[in-house]
This record gives sequence, structure tokens and C-alpha cells, in this order.
Amino acid sequence: MDGAEAPMAHGLSDLHIAVISGQADRVLKILTQRNKNALVNSGDADGATPLMTAVLTGRLTIAHLLLRNGGSPRVRDRRGYQASDYSKASFFKTKFDIYKRLGLPEPADGSA
Repeated sequence: MDGAEAPMAHGLSDLHIAVISGQADRVLKILTQRNKNALVNSGDADGATPLMTAVLTGRLTIAHLLLRNGGSPRVRDRRGYQASDYSKASFFKTKFDIYKRLGLPEPADGSA
């Protein structure tokens, strides 16, 4: 990971990073150990929530986990998009580029 560009600089929480990494067990642990109501719908620098990030990266199991734990599909990011809009991954290619620059893994098969 490039030391000059840390995930937190982009507003990525531990929950966002666990989602991007496909770590469903870590997502659940974070949600049970912290104030999930505040965290589950928190946005990154662009206002993207962990649910939006899960949809964007194809982490469907994690998306369901977030929904069951209070993740709202109605929250909008700073541009007015909702989680369902994030399913159009080609439109959000720039977010993938940011994740790559941060050294975070790219989704391989969307199974997590």
C-alpha cells in the first residue's frame, strides 16, 4: 500500500475496507463490536456507504449481511446515487481505481 495514500484519507472506515476485501466474518465482527447504527450507513469521502461498496464490488453475501444489520438501500451518496445505482460498476470505475491505488484487493468472483 502506498504510504502517501491511506484508505482513511478517502474516508474509508474499517467496515468499508472489510467489505472491499470480501471479509464477511470481519464485517459481522465490526458490526457486533461497534455502534452499528452509526457505522452501517456511514459514507466515505464520496458519501458511499458500506452497502454501496458491497454492491459495487459484487460482494452480495456481505450486501445481504449489511441489509440485515440496518444498511439502508435508500441512502444517497454526495452525487445522489443509491446502492442500486452502484450495480452499474462501469459507471463507477473511478472508485475501483481508488481502491487499487490504495492497495486494496479487487473483487475476484463476487462470492463474498
